[in-house]
Amino acid sequence: MLSALRNLRIGPKIYSVVGIQAVIAAVLGLLALTAMEDLSGRAARIENAAQRQTLGERLNGLVLGAVMDSRGVYMARDAAESDKFGKPLLATLAALGTQMAALDALTPPAERALAQAASAKLAEFVTFRTELARIGHEKGSAEARLYGDNDANRRNRQALNAELGRLVAAIDVEAERLRREQGAAQTHWTVIVALTAALGIAAALLLSVSIARGQIARPLQRMTAAMTGIAAGDTAAAVPGTGSADEIGDMARAVLVFRDALRRNQELAAQERDAVAARQRRQDALESLTHDFTAKIAGLCRTLNGEADQIRGNAEGLSDSARDASHRSATVAAAAEQATGNVHTVAAATEQMVSSIADISQRMTEAARIASEAEGEAQRTNATVQGLAGAAERIGAVVKMINDIASQTNLLALNATIEAARAGEAGKGFAVVATEVKNLANQTAKATEDISAQIVAIQGESHNAVTAISGIVGTIERINGISASVSAAVEQQGAATREITRNVREAASGTHDVSQTIAGVSNAADRTGAAAGRMLDAAQGLTTHARTLQADVDDFAARMKAA
Repeated sequence: MLSALRNLRIGPKIYSVVGIQAVIAAVLGLLALTAMEDLSGRAARIENAAQRQTLGERLNGLVLGAVMDSRGVYMARDAAESDKFGKPLLATLAALGTQMAALDALTPPAERALAQAASAKLAEFVTFRTELARIGHEKGSAEARLYGDNDANRRNRQALNAELGRLVAAIDVEAERLRREQGAAQTHWTVIVALTAALGIAAALLLSVSIARGQIARPLQRMTAAMTGIAAGDTAAAVPGTGSADEIGDMARAVLVFRDALRRNQELAAQERDAVAARQRRQDALESLTHDFTAKIAGLCRTLNGEADQIRGNAEGLSDSARDASHRSATVAAAAEQATGNVHTVAAATEQMVSSIADISQRMTEAARIASEAEGEAQRTNATVQGLAGAAERIGAVVKMINDIASQTNLLALNATIEAARAGEAGKGFAVVATEVKNLANQTAKATEDISAQIVAIQGESHNAVTAISGIVGTIERINGISASVSAAVEQQGAATREITRNVREAASGTHDVSQTIAGVSNAADRTGAAAGRMLDAAQGLTTHARTLQADVDDFAARMKAA
């Protein structure tokens, strides 16, 4: 399009910009009208669905009111009270018919079947409830209850509620669908109109700026610059716009004629001067460059040869050092591995000794506990034996008292015998009793003597037992002290052994780390040797290339001098 405008004169170009802006405005207006018509139609459908939703809710409310009034009719006490509910019931039934008719008028074809089914059930409901109001008015609440309070009535109401529920649900679904479509359509038209407006305005601005700047202002600026340069003697300045068919093209072609004529005159005058000066400058520059180049390359070759020799020497020394380091690392690694094995062996033995010492410590603790228990038992036994000795002494006192009583009884029996003998025949019976008492006293004295002997023996044995138990207690106390000392020593030995074990483990870890480090050093030495070998090869190649370069430079300098 711009190429077509480029061949027009300046006036038609300006008119074309105005025409394009008018077309864009017309397109935007048409799109806005189309969007308004579409959104208006969608809004009308949404309004219809909203009205149907409202009517559906009203129908449900009226049905509930009719049911409540019906219950008042057949629960009333008399006909007058029944009329209080019957008249509102008839008004509600009339309102149901009105609302259903309004809903039928607004129902679209897609919901017509549901609306007709609901109308049919509503008609049955209205007929049944009208008859209920009549019976309540004319015959009373009892007859109304028989007519209305039954399963047929409830089935009719439930069927009506079900049909209204399906109809209202369909209306709700339709309303929600229409609202979503309305939102989507509004967003769609908003985006289309906004994008079209943005693109149209951008296109109009771009086209206006392109025509004004690209085909009018900028060509004039370039033409002015070209004319200024040509006037200053710049014959190389380009003349823009020579191919245009407008007024600027006419000016450009005229300026081009002046520039070409000036260029031919200047070229003829400068050709000869330039040719002579150019030949001389070329010769001088070539000789200077050849001399400098030869000197620099020669110095560079000598430097490369010296550095290559030095690198070769360093590489040989580094390779020897790497081999020696690898050999030494292998020796140290073997020694470290052997040290690691020895340290692990010591660690195992030390851990076994720690286990044995712990077992000994446990056994010594148990022995100390048993000795302490034995000491307690011995002390309790000593106390018991001492109590036994005391009891034996008290028994001896009792036996002595019994012996004294037996002696006195014997004396009394003797006196009784003497008195019985004095009494003669009358005292014979008393003499027999006295004799028996005397014999009993003698037996008691003998028994007490035996008991005294046994008590003396018990006292002696008790004393010996107390002495022996005291010695046992002292021995157990010494054993307990020794056990405590041994247990403390074993505990100290165990702590020292555990410390040794820990140090041995650390030593094992250290020798393992040393082995790994030496292995790393050996690997590094091997890599260093390999790198030194590659460095040596590179140094030899560098020496060869430097010598070749020196030969090529010498040959180049000779041929340049010959030329």
